[in-house]
Amino acid sequence: MDGSSVDSIQDYLRMPDGTGTAGQPTPQQLHRLAEEGFEVVINLRPISDTVPREREIVEAQGMEYFQI
Repeated sequence: MDGSSVDSIQDYLRMPDGTGTAGQPTPQQLHRLAEEGFEVVINLRPISDTVPREREIVEAQGMEYFQI
């Protein structure tokens, strides 16, 4: 498994209903989420701890992005 795969995100867990939870993905992993069928990213980390341009990366893949 290479480091850009979704499965390699720290603490990644995919639920049977298709939802998932994980630690902070890398920019490369963010690019792969849509390929894995994800439609929404909900970020629970402070903005200061996110990947630079995270919202832009996620939305460019056609997914919705929410920062809580």
